[in-house]
Amino acid sequence: AAPAFKCQDCHHIGLYCHSCLLSEHQSRPFHNILKWNGNVFQDTTLLDQGLVWHIGHGSSASPTCERHSGTSQTITVVDINGIHKVMVQWCGCGEHGLRTHMEQLLENELFPATPQRIRTAFTFRAMKNFHILHLQGKMNAWEWCASITRLTNNVLPGNFYAVFLRAHRQWALLKCLRRSGFISTTVPRNNGIFRVKCPACPQPGINLPADWE
Repeated sequence: AAPAFKCQDCHHIGLYCHSCLLSEHQSRPFHNILKWNGNVFQDTTLLDQGLVWHIGHGSSASPTCERHSGTSQTITVVDINGIHKVMVQWCGCGEHGLRTHMEQLLENELFPATPQRIRTAFTFRAMKNFHILHLQGKMNAWEWCASITRLTNNVLPGNFYAVFLRAHRQWALLKCLRRSGFISTTVPRNNGIFRVKCPACPQPGINLPADWE
């Protein structure tokens, strides 16, 4: 087939044919694609071109998984370069142990908006991107969501603000728990677990000698 596809995110000067486009993007399903129609380049998606992301086997198809699972689903993934529809082939073969859909997404650095009946997920780098822009640039969640949306469609932008707020609250809580020394969410948590002890206050065993009394 004649080369007719251009990736806006790959460091690739030339054009892709259809088969090369799919093979090169098995591990890069969140790229933005243009298709030459004979006159101009038009927006298209990897989903429209038939890409299936095999999430449980290094982004490549596994005969074992295809034989024992066969479950696929289209989900929405929000990345720093826009919003993407992705056809996900879930792993259910048990080759690496049976894992939930949420666990499979987390292993691939995707944070699901909900733990069950997953329809939307955010890449880890998107969550980190908002965190830094919020702290350093004082950007609020609404403006960040609007910016990502307009990268995808500047004419008829959609809205994922409410979904992102819920996901980011969970993300922020998990980050706080990890930094506070919690290795499991099943460990009982008391009030004030995130408070920081004052380094200037006298604390026996920490900044006071054993014979301080």
